[in-house]
Amino acid sequence: MMALTRSQIMSRIRSKNTKPELLVRKRLRKLGFEQAGLEDPTRYIAVK
Repeated sequence: MMALTRSQIMSRIRSKNTKPELLVRKRLRKLGFEQAGLEDPTRYIAVK
């Protein structure tokens, strides 16, 4: 695989569970929200 091709592929892979993301999740959980599902990590539902 050429270096340019590999670089293009790797640039499309985004990090998951970054520190800011984990902090937001933790605060939302404290407020009574949970993730709706793994397929869409931006959806949260109230569980109160």
